[in-house]
Amino acid sequence: MGRVLGPSHGGVWARVRPGGSVCLRLICTASRRTDAQQQGQQRWQATHRHGDDLYHALAVTLFFLTMLLGAAGPATVPIAAGSFLRGSDRAPDEQPVREISLGAFRIDRHEVSVGEYASFLKTGHSERKYWTEQGWRLRQSDVDPQLHRAGRDDSHPVVAVTWYEADAFCRWRGGSLPTEAQWERAACGGAPGPYPWGAQRDVSARWATFVHPTQTMTVATAPVSEDPNPSVSGLRHAAGNVWEWTSDWYLRNAHGTGLPTDPKGPAAGTWKTMRGGSFANLPSFATCTHREPAAPDVRRLTAGFRCAYSMP
Repeated sequence: MGRVLGPSHGGVWARVRPGGSVCLRLICTASRRTDAQQQGQQRWQATHRHGDDLYHALAVTLFFLTMLLGAAGPATVPIAAGSFLRGSDRAPDEQPVREISLGAFRIDRHEVSVGEYASFLKTGHSERKYWTEQGWRLRQSDVDPQLHRAGRDDSHPVVAVTWYEADAFCRWRGGSLPTEAQWERAACGGAPGPYPWGAQRDVSARWATFVHPTQTMTVATAPVSEDPNPSVSGLRHAAGNVWEWTSDWYLRNAHGTGLPTDPKGPAAGTWKTMRGGSFANLPSFATCTHREPAAPDVRRLTAGFRCAYSMP
């Protein structure tokens, strides 16, 4: 069948055929050959064209699958540069409603899963370069991985992760935790909400509901990719499932004092801000604008995260 060459030879895949030719489907460069060699080449092509076409198609498919699943990294949603109205009148710390401008960025389509975080524990968790100074001091190497799993399989969102651990993971992955503004823009896309899909509450979101005061709440996560109500931008579980850490320090009046362009929150604080609610919270906590303060070193079985990435 000849020798297979990789993309470095100018195409997706190439094959050196008998007679010295290097052929792709559309481009073929050949060396000088005798008439006999050319006739042999023609017979070879006629005999093997069908199998070669199948081989070429398979090679191209495998190459692009490798690119998409390997080098492309985690599945992300691109958010174009632009302005949106941040905040709401529903709570004092969500006010005022204000126009915010953001540069383009990407954000994880899904919350970080148990399986993805397990990979970080085996590699980046022990590397100082991914941690803030405070995070490195508080880093715990003896945390039982089963705490992050909480009895679920690899497809579910990781939980019981501190802000410092979430921050280190995102640095390891080549990104950062999203700012509050980035998270809100991606969750509702600038639409009034209050939920990523609109105003309806009678949906199968992963939040706690009471049908009757004596009934037990539904308190269980769903796999990160399973969400019948994605946001307009394509995010899964922007409402419910698990709380999501953001990069911002929490300040009650931050919406009124921060910059109107690419705001990053206060320079320091006591609590970090989480967004999105969880399986254990009522729908009012799962709006696109609700802000939840939490100590950065706390571990919650209801808290996870996703990462954001800059765009050139």
